[in-house]
Amino acid sequence: MKKALFIFAAIIFGSIFTFGHAYTYLIRYNLMVMLFFSFLGIQVNWQLFNATHFKILAINICLPLFLYVLIQPFFPNLALIAFVVTIVPTAAAAPVIAQLLQASVGKVTVAVILSTPIIALLLPVLLTYFLSVEGDISLGSLAYPVLSLVFIPLIISQVIRNGLPKLRQQVEKLTFISFPLFLCNIVIACGNASYFIQSNQDIIGRELIGILLLVACLCVLQFKIGAFVGRKSSPFTYSLALGRKNTMIGLWMALTYFNPVVALGPIFYIVLHNIYNSIQIWQVEKG
Repeated sequence: MKKALFIFAAIIFGSIFTFGHAYTYLIRYNLMVMLFFSFLGIQVNWQLFNATHFKILAINICLPLFLYVLIQPFFPNLALIAFVVTIVPTAAAAPVIAQLLQASVGKVTVAVILSTPIIALLLPVLLTYFLSVEGDISLGSLAYPVLSLVFIPLIISQVIRNGLPKLRQQVEKLTFISFPLFLCNIVIACGNASYFIQSNQDIIGRELIGILLLVACLCVLQFKIGAFVGRKSSPFTYSLALGRKNTMIGLWMALTYFNPVVALGPIFYIVLHNIYNSIQIWQVEKG
C-alpha cells in the first residue's frame, strides 16, 4: 500500500508544483535506467512470445483506426485525440509497473519490444495516407528516438546478464533506485501536464471537459480490453500491454503534426494511466 500512496502523492505534487516541466528531458534517461534494471532480471527469448501478444498488437493498431473513422465526421479534434492516445505503443515504463503489480515482467517486456518498432514504422504511413498529414514525416526522426529508448538498455542488460555474471551481481544491488526514478518521472510528467494546461488558458472550458472525459474512457477501455484478452493467463500483464501507453510519442506527434488542443489527449493520459496503475498497485498490496 505504501508504493500506491507514494504514486498518488507524486501525481498530486507534480500537478500542483509545476517546476517539473523544466526537467522533461530527464524522463528519457530515467526510463532507460529503469528499463535496464527490469531487463536485467529476465532472460529475453522467443519463448516469451505468444499469440496473445499479437492479439494485443492487432488491437493497438485497429482500435485507433476504428475510433478515428467513427468520431471524425462529428468531432475532428476529438477523433485526432482518440487516434493519438490509442495508436502509440506499450510504454517503456510498463515492465517497471509489472514488477509492482507482480505481473510477468518478461511478457510485458515482449509487448514493448514487439509494439515499439512496428508502431514506429507504421506511424509515418498512417499519418501520411490515413490522416493525410502534410509535410515531411521522416521515418528516422520518428523511429530512432523510440527504438533507442528500448533497445539500448535491452542490449546492455542482456550482455551483462549473459556474459558478465560478477558485474551483474554488483549492478543488481542498485535495483532499488528504479522506484524513486519512477516517482521522479511521475512528478515531471504531471508537472509538464499541469504547466501546459496553465499556459494554454484559451483552450480551457467546455472543450477541455469533453477531452478529459474522452481520454478517461479510452484509458479505462484499453486497460479493460487488455485484461479481457489476457484473462486466461495474466490479466494484469496484458492490461498493461495495451493500457500503459508511451504518451511521450503521442505528445510529440500532437505538437508536431496537429495542434495544442490535440496535445491535451496524451497530457491527460499521462495523469490518468498513472492513477489507474496506482489503484491497481493499491489493490495488489492490499491483497
